[in-house]
Amino acid sequence: MRVLVYVGICLFNGGVVGIIVSRGSLIRVLMCLELLLLSVSLLIVNWGLVRDSIEGGVLFIMILIIAGAESSLGLGILVLYHRIRGVVGVRVLSVLRG
Repeated sequence: MRVLVYVGICLFNGGVVGIIVSRGSLIRVLMCLELLLLSVSLLIVNWGLVRDSIEGGVLFIMILIIAGAESSLGLGILVLYHRIRGVVGVRVLSVLRG
């Protein structure tokens, strides 16, 4: 069980470092956000295994649904913005203030 905690922490740190390093590419930022969500869900599943309860699995399913919805909406917005402007980047998207 301790190995799962270490793997989850390493994945979370990798996601945070990826967000910090890849500030120019929005696709990489979205992929690193997905990595963050999956590492948190791994830690929650481990918590459920340690407590011998089903709550970890239920929370994992909820996080997986939220991550799927977030990535599909984010990628849809990026594709639409790319069709309109031709360029997608973090610095370019600062124009989207509402």
